[in-house]
Amino acid sequence: MGAFMHDLMELVTFIVDHTPALWQAADFIIPENALQGYWVSARSRFERWASTLKELTSRSLTASREYRFRNQLAGILEEILTNEILTRVWTAALSLYDQQRKVDWAGPIGQSAFLAQLELRVRSLGILSDGHFLPGEDIQKLLQLCERNDRWCDLLLSRLSEFGDVSAYAVDPQRWQEFSADFKAIPTEKQRNQAWQLMRTSLLAAYAVPMFRYHMQLSQTVLVAGYILDCFPQDVLEICQDLNFYRESRFVARCRRAQELLAEVNV
Repeated sequence: MGAFMHDLMELVTFIVDHTPALWQAADFIIPENALQGYWVSARSRFERWASTLKELTSRSLTASREYRFRNQLAGILEEILTNEILTRVWTAALSLYDQQRKVDWAGPIGQSAFLAQLELRVRSLGILSDGHFLPGEDIQKLLQLCERNDRWCDLLLSRLSEFGDVSAYAVDPQRWQEFSADFKAIPTEKQRNQAWQLMRTSLLAAYAVPMFRYHMQLSQTVLVAGYILDCFPQDVLEICQDLNFYRESRFVARCRRAQELLAEVNV
């Protein structure tokens, strides 16, 4: 699980690093099948998270012992809250693509995923504020995680602020604005890159170890990651082949295609 969180943050930093590649080549358009694949896989993941939260909270109320589903519930809440970083950063990247190209192509899909993620955030925080489903120590850990995630979201989005307005995807627009001003105030490109590398290292270290061991949507997140990477130009995909999510998503895609072919043969 620790590797999974680390891989998730590697994907986030990859997006931040390579977002400009989405619009820099005049002849490149984000592939429609990659965008649609992202939305379908993300929506499926959101729906599974929502149904699992509903099932676990319902079963917890009638369980014979207190906090019977503690590990499952705490793990899925960590998964939902931490994946919000990916959703916010990727939605901002798609919005910037539309802003730079002066089109309405990728942004609406990102916005739909963003709104679905916000609904899950509200539901997750509601479960934590209820206080009946998890012990106090777990609730405190998850609330602190949410705070940490929020700060990282705004800091990561500040790195993209030079390309357009992404304030709509910040948790705290004022904090994002302050981070953006600090980043733009760094005098040289070399120094900005050095600052970003330090931020990147700190981010990966902060998410090296998960709080809870149970994460149910690993394979679904791999699919989402694969479709995100498919939105980038081919020369950028060659750079990302060392990412675990790239290798895993290709493997999952081959397995699914094999299943489809077998199903066609059996019809």
